[in-house]
Amino acid sequence: MKKLITLALLSIVMSSCSALWEYRNIHELMDMTWSASDKHVFDFEIKEEGNYEVIIMIRHLHGFAMQTIPVHLNLQKEGVLVDDNYEIPIRDETGDYLGDGGGDLWDLDYTAIESKSLAAGKHQAIISQISGQDELNLIMEVGLMIKKAE
Repeated sequence: MKKLITLALLSIVMSSCSALWEYRNIHELMDMTWSASDKHVFDFEIKEEGNYEVIIMIRHLHGFAMQTIPVHLNLQKEGVLVDDNYEIPIRDETGDYLGDGGGDLWDLDYTAIESKSLAAGKHQAIISQISGQDELNLIMEVGLMIKKAE
């Protein structure tokens, strides 16, 4: 009986977490380096047409020196929907890191698009860094989250 209750609770928790977003995926970077040639491709499916937030997720180590990370986002579904550059702020005006920190790790969720109408079906997003540097060191992960706009 205990096992059945535990499984039921685990099932509820897992389904409620996925209800927070339509899509979420993270790419781990080799050697904690984001090369200018690294284009991170995210293939995802929208189940129901509607307005969605597009969030770029970055995990970096303490010591990352840049104030911002310039990125390029290309979002497609049978043609280009978004093809734009964004400056992801890493530090505030006083030099303190933004986002959630734990030990030497910092996680930052940057809302690139607050509300974008997306049709049901398969989409693709491509994220690349356009800092002008060949490599950005101390970047551990790059991710994408799509969730219903509020």
